[in-house]
Amino acid sequence: MAIDDETNLVQSLRIRQSSTVVALVVLLYEYVITFRSELRYIWRRPFKVNQAVYLFSRYLVVATQCVNAYLVLGPHSSLSMNASTCRKWQLFQALTAYATTGALHLTLMLMVYALHLQDYRVGLYLGVLYSAHFTVQGLVTPNAVWHITYNAICDVVEVHRDVMFIGISTWLTYGSLAALTAMKRNVFLLGVPVAKRVVRDGGLTIVLLCPLFTTMLCYSFARQIGQAHVIFGWSTTIMSIACCRIIMNMMTLEHQGQSQPEHTVGFNSLDNLQLMRLEMERRDQVDSRAENVRPVSENT
Repeated sequence: MAIDDETNLVQSLRIRQSSTVVALVVLLYEYVITFRSELRYIWRRPFKVNQAVYLFSRYLVVATQCVNAYLVLGPHSSLSMNASTCRKWQLFQALTAYATTGALHLTLMLMVYALHLQDYRVGLYLGVLYSAHFTVQGLVTPNAVWHITYNAICDVVEVHRDVMFIGISTWLTYGSLAALTAMKRNVFLLGVPVAKRVVRDGGLTIVLLCPLFTTMLCYSFARQIGQAHVIFGWSTTIMSIACCRIIMNMMTLEHQGQSQPEHTVGFNSLDNLQLMRLEMERRDQVDSRAENVRPVSENT
């Protein structure tokens, strides 16, 4: 190994160690500042789907980041990693990232589904979209992890072209969620709290994650290098925080609405009566305006 190459590898290794530790610190800091709210809103009965998603997204990523921090500071801190070890480590991080992505997408889709009054057509489309994304990940992963080249510190030095399909699937998912949310902008204008929460939290998530994934994908293809601490470490950290924050906000809204049930509706509820009522009022207003306009048109 040339001296310059070894120096570059050592520098990359130090950056990975620092990045992994910082990502873990950020995750633990988020855990500490939200722990009291978690005890109040998440660890309570009745236990719902969104609470399970919250705990899964939070503690899976915390455990994974702790394991990664141990590995990059210990067993995987050498300059002589073999390809088999790299593949197993890459697969471990990829599966965690896929699970976290699934939790976040499920949360966003439940919110959009509630926003559309649990329309079966919307539910069917979201179900197909969710399944398709996981199918793409399952088909791409063997080539993206096992059939590529790693350097001495387990950085990918040849990004497989099939990874682009995951990017396309991700863009399609977020684009669909954005479009379905925009279709209910009239409900948002009526001041329904859950609609405001869906638009705000969902919009911020899409605005943050789409540029993040696009930048990582373009950089990886342009440089033909994939660094797991960025692609998986930071992306799973951000997605975990986003998913937990969204669910916490909705649980807070639902809890506050227990004393004022006419003001809110939770995305985990089965009826969404308040949202339905306001939607029906909006439609009645539109129909009334149309009836008022029709006689004027006939007279002219």
